[in-house]
Amino acid sequence: MMDQKDIMSTEGIDPRAFSEDGYLKDQDFTEGLKYGYWPSSYNGCGWIAVYNALHAAGLKSVPEKVFQEMLDILPFEGRRGTPFRTVAQYYRERKLPHRLYYGRRGLMNRLAADESVQIGILRYGEGFKRVIPHYTVFVRAEGDRFRFFNSDDGQEDITVPMAQFVREHMNPRFWARVLVPGEGAGRGKKAKEAGAPGAG
Repeated sequence: MMDQKDIMSTEGIDPRAFSEDGYLKDQDFTEGLKYGYWPSSYNGCGWIAVYNALHAAGLKSVPEKVFQEMLDILPFEGRRGTPFRTVAQYYRERKLPHRLYYGRRGLMNRLAADESVQIGILRYGEGFKRVIPHYTVFVRAEGDRFRFFNSDDGQEDITVPMAQFVREHMNPRFWARVLVPGEGAGRGKKAKEAGAPGAG
């Protein structure tokens, strides 16, 4: 668990952004950090997802350090958010093992059924009437349930079955991109799995 003193000393991030166990669960409270052209509260879901994935993997990481490292490689001043390739670049440059997956919504159910998938950084389209490109991190909990961070207002830290998250959050017209970190996950190389045509 993150020490409360560490949370309180995090510059630019309101302590309310954190869960009790040290995840960044609500980017609305990161307005004090400017992620390129915009404040992190607007476009910071990418670097927040990277931090949360490192934290879930037990790798000691400081939010501001991850923020600065991601800012250093952020293209277009962040006007287009964080491209998925930038998230992959972060892992590749640090030789952190990972796999990359691309597919429709059905991909998520296949990943959920794979017990080797414990953590994932997901880029997807949040919402249905108004679709917003977004990042969240999922961490395997008990049974078929996963814990999701910073997914949507009022849904900042939820534990639900993967199928429910897909149904309630993921727009079927928006391709999912997933980075799965971990030992033995391709030794840092890109291992792509395309979703089956029409899967969703």
